[in-house]
Amino acid sequence: MNIDLRHLQILVAVADAGSIRGSATRLRLAQPSLTRQLHRIEAALGGAVFDRTPHGVLPTPAGLEILTRARRVLADVDRMWTGAAEILGQLASPPARVGGVLGAFTDALVPASEAVGDAPVTSHGDPSVSRLVDALAAGQLDAAVLHEFPGFTLRLPPSLATRHLITEPIFVGLDENHPLAQRPELDLADLAPRDWALPRADDGGLHASFHRACADAGFTARVRHWTGDSASVAPLLEAGAVCGLYPTTFVQPGIRALPLTGAPLRRRVLLAWRRDSFVDGRTEEFMAHLFRSYAAIVHRRPAYRAWWARHASHASPGLPS
Repeated sequence: MNIDLRHLQILVAVADAGSIRGSATRLRLAQPSLTRQLHRIEAALGGAVFDRTPHGVLPTPAGLEILTRARRVLADVDRMWTGAAEILGQLASPPARVGGVLGAFTDALVPASEAVGDAPVTSHGDPSVSRLVDALAAGQLDAAVLHEFPGFTLRLPPSLATRHLITEPIFVGLDENHPLAQRPELDLADLAPRDWALPRADDGGLHASFHRACADAGFTARVRHWTGDSASVAPLLEAGAVCGLYPTTFVQPGIRALPLTGAPLRRRVLLAWRRDSFVDGRTEEFMAHLFRSYAAIVHRRPAYRAWWARHASHASPGLPS
């Protein structure tokens, strides 16, 4: 006979009750049936677990060790079942799936999602607005932070809802040791002799807006380098050879992000979400968490904090001062 969990439960019940009769009552078994099962268990183990006395049963020395191990096994099984139930419960609740383009609002999506929901949160960054919109429409994302530049208004399917978060400038990035990096802000025309590095993905209008702004400043930009996203420009900037474009709240050691006079480059930052997602119905609460996080980041970025103090009216009324 193989020993299983039921047999261990019988041994522990008999030990706890101190008698066959008492344990039979607890186990809801007839006393003769329990007596037979106990004999079979002891036979399978190869020795007596209990000494029978006129007043009940007492564990033998070997029985004490067997009972100690039996209790340990049963406790481990209980913990396993509890843990399995928790894991299955988490898996049964699909995660909140969020994503976005590079920027502080995308960084704020995870804590905001955790604040308004009970499900675990997964995140996905992507420089391509169209890929993010496709992921939302396909149900692969619940919410995403998108951006659009002047003349490139996003067209979204009716299954998605949107809200304008902020209109913010795009800063220029230079090596921190570059002479121009010591200025509080730059005229775009001052950068006419420089080579530029831009992120390759551009389905939101960044490239067109950039070249239009350069033309308005009286020059044609020399774009010599293409990268995966704005963050990937950093090594080229550190070499001192090029300029790059950055979100206002981006921070990279060795790089100085500076505002451009008149903010000739701006982007509208939007929150988009599926109407059947966890955001719908809790939009105001969700956005409040996003704005609080964004405001905290603004406070930690001196260049943007100074720009914000001068130009708050251009951004979003939802952002705390």
